[in-house]
Amino acid sequence: MNFKSSARQDSEFANLSELDASRLFQIGLCGPRRPVDALIDRLSQLDGHHWLDSALSTGTASMFEDPENALIRGSATLDQLKRMKEEGKSVIKRSRDRETRLNALASYFLAIAAAMVHHRNLICSRRRDELNPVLLDLASVAPGKWSDLLSQAALTPDSPR
Repeated sequence: MNFKSSARQDSEFANLSELDASRLFQIGLCGPRRPVDALIDRLSQLDGHHWLDSALSTGTASMFEDPENALIRGSATLDQLKRMKEEGKSVIKRSRDRETRLNALASYFLAIAAAMVHHRNLICSRRRDELNPVLLDLASVAPGKWSDLLSQAALTPDSPR
């Protein structure tokens, strides 16, 4: 081992903050952060279940009088779920406000999950091998009933096309 080279490398990282070191460590373990990771972080907070209830009553899911009935119990039609997903996608692209984007991202994935569970239909262009880990990551932090929907979606086969 070249000790001069090692000492030079150590000095390059001497001014690294604890937060920066933590981020670099996470990138090394998990790869770069995905956009959905901000939603996972938000749902992981102590008030995550209250935040999600509020997001669903004010965001794109507010198109339903009762989002729980529409998404969890399956009263939403496939066309309604497609519309909700597209609206969420549109808001994500055009909004500069972090909270608005997180609300839309939650609605986007919940619409996809509900379509998979209740209609056995994949309504997004993501491949299942890309989508399922995201749904399971969200399920790991989402409140109970929403966690169940997201988990079921990851395990539900598509209908034959």
